[in-house]
Amino acid sequence: MFFVASKFGEIIPPQHQPQHTVRDAIADLLPVPLLPKQNTQEWHPDWVKGEYAKYLEKIFPNLGIVTNIETGFAATTHTPEVIQQFINTPPGAREAKSKSKKLQWDGFCVTLRAGSGNRTALRPLHPEQPRVISVREAARLHSYPDWFNFSEAILHAQREIGNSVPPLLAYAVGMQVREHLESNTTSQIKHQNWQNLHIS
Repeated sequence: MFFVASKFGEIIPPQHQPQHTVRDAIADLLPVPLLPKQNTQEWHPDWVKGEYAKYLEKIFPNLGIVTNIETGFAATTHTPEVIQQFINTPPGAREAKSKSKKLQWDGFCVTLRAGSGNRTALRPLHPEQPRVISVREAARLHSYPDWFNFSEAILHAQREIGNSVPPLLAYAVGMQVREHLESNTTSQIKHQNWQNLHIS
């Protein structure tokens, strides 16, 4: 929830934004190697980023050191029994034991939560692979550009993402506030100039 107030009057809430499916967000990512556990991946010319990833990097450009190494690809280790349970769970359904929802390629992601205290929040299951989503997949679903890095520890990284405001949401709210301020301060300056001209 956002509370925003202005002495200039009502700030119009952000208008409806385009929606992006799970496929839009993560289908173009490099495969996550289940073994060995590897956190980084290198983008090769053969791998082309999707329109959603390009859009995020256009809105949130990397102003630091540009590299083709990306982080957040380490897979969470699951027991054979858990893997089988994930395999048996159809897309869109919740896994019977953990209650984690299996994402659908052409659906939308559930809310990514941080958890509380020592309790780890449920992470969604990948639409095809028998595992929970990786940090990079969670970051994409939360609208972070690929250059943004998180903690190397999977649990901490997932908590960082779950605790954060999605960048595209923050951008939408921020742009509305900016537009409101610019339009009202411009009007105020014009009015002040007109008064000065009238007095002189």
